[in-house]
Amino acid sequence: MEEKRISVLLIEDNPEFAGLVQHWLATCGGEVAFALSWADTLAGGLSQIARGGVDVVILDLGLPDSEGLGTFAAVRRRARTSDIPIVVLSGADTESLALQTIQEGAEDYLVKSACNAAMLSRALRYAVTKRTVEVANRTRVIGVLGSKGGVGTTTIACNLATELRVQTGKRVLLADVDVDAGMVSLMMGVDPQYSFQYAVANFNRLDQSCWNAIVARTTDDLHIIASPAHLGLDVVPVEAIRQVLGLVQPFYDWVVLDLARLNALTQGLLNSTDEIFLVTSTGIAALHQAKRVVDALAKAGVEGPRIHLIVNESDPSPAFSGRDMPTIFGAEIYATVPRDAQELYRSLMDRKPPAEASALRREMARVARRLAGLPEKKGRGALAKMFSRSDRPAKSSAPGKPA
Repeated sequence: MEEKRISVLLIEDNPEFAGLVQHWLATCGGEVAFALSWADTLAGGLSQIARGGVDVVILDLGLPDSEGLGTFAAVRRRARTSDIPIVVLSGADTESLALQTIQEGAEDYLVKSACNAAMLSRALRYAVTKRTVEVANRTRVIGVLGSKGGVGTTTIACNLATELRVQTGKRVLLADVDVDAGMVSLMMGVDPQYSFQYAVANFNRLDQSCWNAIVARTTDDLHIIASPAHLGLDVVPVEAIRQVLGLVQPFYDWVVLDLARLNALTQGLLNSTDEIFLVTSTGIAALHQAKRVVDALAKAGVEGPRIHLIVNESDPSPAFSGRDMPTIFGAEIYATVPRDAQELYRSLMDRKPPAEASALRREMARVARRLAGLPEKKGRGALAKMFSRSDRPAKSSAPGKPA
């Protein structure tokens, strides 16, 4: 049987205890091998998590540069990006604090004075296994956010949700939380009878049967909840929207949020998302705003690996290549979508998504499959990333084949 290997990061300032943990993990035996790395400060630990390759963290809450719940909160924010479980170390006099971390999301805690090799090994294996199962079974929430108005945020949200439904066959909800425009229903060709206002007003009886009666459906059985569409009406509080989304998430495998632009409401929903797709175009104003939004997201605690750029309606631009943009914006280019104004116009007039053979749908299918961990379909042809085209060296053609 192949030996399983678990990479463990210990964040602990006591070198003697770190040495003891190293000894325990090296001698515990069994079908699992542990590879230990050690950081003696919070800053050092966060840096190692950011570099990747960590399966589980053992965390001492009392470090030279951080104390208590603040230590756990900082590690949890960084570890959440890669779904890394955290096992907290506590002294006998800080068990109540360790219990608070369990409430905040820690997988387990161990009292140092009572710990041994078997107990530590068991806690680590349990934490990794439990988190693996949780990740496999949980709803993934994708937020689609625009750098500014007019960059196609709703277009991307609608087509991404459609392709997640088509490509995975899973249950998908498209939630329109654009309180100003609320264009999802128009673009998807549905006439919803209810919106978020109704869901909030009926929250206390919002079981799955009631929810199924509220959502609109496309022909692919993609579920849609319409925009709050305030426009002079009483504003739906962000907390109420968050509660509704939290309640209905177990009904779905995927939830796509059309967040429109960054404002007080959408900022309140950021922590409800697993990943953010930031939509921009190649216009100078859009690129400038995209950089500002990335900086604002970072200040709000949304780590860089959770942010992905989608460049919409783009033309090849020598000023902003695929190599440049991650450096400038601190986020990867996840997809580029070529301009297809005629197909989008036809889609709006027909009140249905663009044709499956269109460049937009094919690119969104690629994004959906990547998100779901499915292999990319062959034959992308003209959908090679436009920004990276200028970065690749020219290839000579084989005899009889076009360049």
